[in-house]
Amino acid sequence: MPVGNLAAQQAKLRRAVGHQADTALISDDLLTDCLEDALNAVNRQWPLLAFGSFVTVADQQVYSVLPAGAYVVREAYWPQICGDQSWWIGGLQPEIEGLLGDTDELGFTYATGPALEASYFRYQTYLRKWFQGSSRILKPGTVYLMPTPATAGTTVYFLYSTARYAAVADVADAHEQPYWAYAQFQLHNVLSTGRGALQEVTSPLGVKVRTGAGLRHREAADRWRAEYRGYLPLLRNSRNSP
Repeated sequence: MPVGNLAAQQAKLRRAVGHQADTALISDDLLTDCLEDALNAVNRQWPLLAFGSFVTVADQQVYSVLPAGAYVVREAYWPQICGDQSWWIGGLQPEIEGLLGDTDELGFTYATGPALEASYFRYQTYLRKWFQGSSRILKPGTVYLMPTPATAGTTVYFLYSTARYAAVADVADAHEQPYWAYAQFQLHNVLSTGRGALQEVTSPLGVKVRTGAGLRHREAADRWRAEYRGYLPLLRNSRNSP
């Protein structure tokens, strides 16, 4: 993998901020935190999409279905025909089909009652649109079926997002650049405060040295954050969010 294992990444990140041998100011734990933050950022911006399913329970409308470790349910598919429209959707079909007439040798069927046939299919489409089951998702992972299922055992499928990479060593070259940009942003952001932001040093002889380290780290953090944002998709919406 281009990013290397955890130890290699820690060493590279130290070198990137100019503290190759400084394990006091920049500890392994701090580097691990920055790398894991970068991993989480990449996973949420470029998640994997997966399908899951659950079965209905009679008279139960609400289902918590998000798998462990996944981010959010995006869509649910609830195709159940609700209510009794059999009198129109199915009950008249044999009679309507009887108006189609014969099929010729070229495969064309000529309706003997085209107006009634067209009316039937038009209203069949209308009823399926307005009376077919639907769902509402309360993020991250609760699905409301509408109307409440009357019977048990109907399969409902849903689309959800989950992490692309399980560990920092798994990041592939396709996401290496935004991953490193975010890791460096995080580290410079931390170093812009605390001991990393040392402004002035006074020697025992009274000699003072001003460093401006905090400002330099702040500027570097802003640059790396801007670079990371440059890798993000131009268009995002609620369906594409994690």
